[in-house]
Amino acid sequence: MKRLFTLLAALAVLAGAAAPSAAQVAPPARVALLDGWAEPDGARMVAITVSLAPGWKTYWRSPGDAGIPPSFDWSGSRNLDRVEFFWPVPEVIDSYGMQTLGYHNRLVLPVLLVPRNPAEPLRVSVAMDYGVCSDICMPADALAVGEMAPGAPASPSAGLIRAALGHLPETAAQAGVTEVSCTLVPSADGFDISARVRFDHALSAAPQIVVMESPVEDLWITPSRPVLQGADTIATHADLDYLGSGPLTLDRSTLRLTLIGGGRAVELHGCPAPR
Repeated sequence: MKRLFTLLAALAVLAGAAAPSAAQVAPPARVALLDGWAEPDGARMVAITVSLAPGWKTYWRSPGDAGIPPSFDWSGSRNLDRVEFFWPVPEVIDSYGMQTLGYHNRLVLPVLLVPRNPAEPLRVSVAMDYGVCSDICMPADALAVGEMAPGAPASPSAGLIRAALGHLPETAAQAGVTEVSCTLVPSADGFDISARVRFDHALSAAPQIVVMESPVEDLWITPSRPVLQGADTIATHADLDYLGSGPLTLDRSTLRLTLIGGGRAVELHGCPAPR
């Protein structure tokens, strides 16, 4: 039931205030693949860019209360073993009474491409499905392709990619996190989850939103609004909504918590039970 309300909210945002006008039919976003540089082990740092028309936004990997999360299909690539994304800190955007997470103007998303054979060229083809929003929201798709020769010099886009890498979430150590814990709490619909994050210094305010992510398919964890507990601890409570057919097995070590607000974020990996 909780997930149903979230889906209805997303549909309301997608519907928007009105149908698109003729001026809005033009694509509000352009997707491109930028080459970057070669790493010592032969991997290639590149970036996917989404350039947006004025007033339009696109979504972070988890869109918040509502929205369209991006997805990527690399199956058309050759000599590609795996990819690793480096998501810059998103904006917290108020949309029709909901908080969504995304980017205006341009998203530069660094991606590390690891080839199967570093001595061979890397031919990249990525099909991207994503969402864009202004007064209305719409799904979009794009295909970006490129070829990177082994040992090729850094491209002119390297500086842009490095700038995006300089705006990643902080790690636990960088943010001064000393303790993280999660507690499963029985609820009318199954279970909720409560989390506490303690820092080694006093906090002036809680972040705007906490996003909990799990690799379990068909598990939805609602974005939550954290509060301060004392001077150095953030507490939050989220709904767990499992739509799978089998039993839910939640490995706390695979949970990822991201605290976002004020142009900053802290990304935490693993959330054990309280000691």
